[in-house]
Amino acid sequence: MPWKESGPMEERLQFVRDAASDRFTMSELCARYGVSRRIGYKWIARYDAEGRAGLADRSRAPHHRPHAIAPKLAALLVEARKAHPHWGARKLLKVLAGQHPRIAKWPVASTVADLLARRGLVQHRRRRRASDHPGVVRATSDAPNDLWSADFKGQFRTGDGQYCFPLTIADHQTRFLLACHGVLSTQTVTARPVFASVDTQIRPPVDT
Repeated sequence: MPWKESGPMEERLQFVRDAASDRFTMSELCARYGVSRRIGYKWIARYDAEGRAGLADRSRAPHHRPHAIAPKLAALLVEARKAHPHWGARKLLKVLAGQHPRIAKWPVASTVADLLARRGLVQHRRRRRASDHPGVVRATSDAPNDLWSADFKGQFRTGDGQYCFPLTIADHQTRFLLACHGVLSTQTVTARPVFASVDTQIRPPVDT
């Protein structure tokens, strides 16, 4: 029978009494109350050390917080932040460490950021929704080859000193790369044959 929610103190006290009666082995007693042997020994040890008060629930908060900031350091950081609201945690630590060289150990930046947030000294920026220009019509397609997109991916100089301009053509619906061809310029006269070649491969002429 596990601890009853209505009276955990009474259940633990009865467990200790049954353990003292020597009527059960520890394994039998723990099985009877539905707890592990570790829990059983813990309640007995607490009762022996503190009596009935030792059977009360205790806070699960850690007794030692390794990342806690000392009150004096926290006051320095908060005061500096109020004086310079645009300084971040790293800037605060750098400036204050120079102003107070006798302080050997400072908290890490993430701990300082948490402190500032708890004190209400951090303003969370709202994300701006991306908006299209009023004159731009969003490209849409319902099937493959309804719409192609083309782009020059930046030029580079080849071994013979000539510039190469990579032209890519992709299908808007499937994102399939239809062509990646190096041309000598970005002019229409050099790009048109690439489009014509891709168009012939995708949509061959129909015999009449």
